Amino acid sequence: MTELIQIDAAILGGTPCFHGSRTPVVVLFYYLANGHTLSEIFEAYPAMPRESVVDALRTGEFPLTAMRGHVDDEELALWKILADEACSGLSRGV
Repeated sequence: MTELIQIDAAILGGTPCFHGSRTPVVVLFYYLANGHTLSEIFEAYPAMPRESVVDALRTGEFPLTAMRGHVDDEELALWKILADEACSGLSRGV
């Protein structure tokens, strides 16, 4: 899998974004936290790398550690729960 998250000072001032896009990683987790499905998120953000995100969630390898220093540990813990829930939805075919 290619690098999923890029942090580049020239892109949104260094906000962690999905590689090859200007879509901040926080968007995925904010939408999940508000009850949106992955399908709804991908429809709203077509530049988000669907296959890479799904693969990362499915394998439990979503690179949350790349977010350290950009969000606090409490938020990272919540994101881990959301990633796990999204992953279990994928395994059920949701």
